[in-house]
Amino acid sequence: ELGEVVVRSRHLATGYLDPALTRERFDGDRFRTGDLGRLNPDGTVTLTGRADDQVKIRGFRVELGEVEAALAGCRDVRAAAAARAEDGTLIGYVVPARPGLSAHRVLEQLRPLLPEHAVPGEVVLLPALPLTPNGKVDRAALRRPAARAAGTAGGDGHLDGPTQKVVAQVWHAVLGVPRLRPDDNFFEIGGHSLAMAAVQARLKAATGRDIPIVELFRHPTIRTLAAHLDGGGGSPGLDRAARRLAVRRDRLRNRDEKGTTA
Repeated sequence: ELGEVVVRSRHLATGYLDPALTRERFDGDRFRTGDLGRLNPDGTVTLTGRADDQVKIRGFRVELGEVEAALAGCRDVRAAAAARAEDGTLIGYVVPARPGLSAHRVLEQLRPLLPEHAVPGEVVLLPALPLTPNGKVDRAALRRPAARAAGTAGGDGHLDGPTQKVVAQVWHAVLGVPRLRPDDNFFEIGGHSLAMAAVQARLKAATGRDIPIVELFRHPTIRTLAAHLDGGGGSPGLDRAARRLAVRRDRLRNRDEKGTTA
């Protein structure tokens, strides 16, 4: 069975300088390493990763180490890390090996390598990864807004026009994602079919229009959905169906009116 590796020795330190960390890691003469491992029949221990590297994204357990290995395997990437942001999304951090690498290109390389829920919703380009004094990646520093501002996937990040802003406000209310860009894909930043139904209801309340949910699936980015709502991405099949229904209603209404007059 997979479990946390605990070290017991009379040669252990008595604790950390931080009392809270001491209470978390030390239990008498035993020290919780935070490493996950399996005890083999021959008495050896096989390490499998870190307990604190396992995060839950949209109900799925994700090993940050696997995401980081996939990121590091992308072309022109010198170093990489991953972390779960406070809003529950997965963020990838990349140090380019040479100029010209874009976050969008990194995501394109990742999608065939990872399951959909393990693909970061955002990739941030950094000049270097922040490290703790003992040389490990400082994940707490990665999650700070200053680190995330260096570079992201999704274009220039400016919402263009009132319709894009309305769509972004609705997505923010449903998904809780703090920063949205026009080319963010709803399903890549944590969206799913139930969340899409909530988006449909909120957009109807905000715009006064009954938007078929199939159109929300057809236009999964803020840019394309806003263009559709503004009239630049209509669906001919649905439009024809709506016209046929309107003609049928008019016929029934005229028939009822003639019957009442008679």
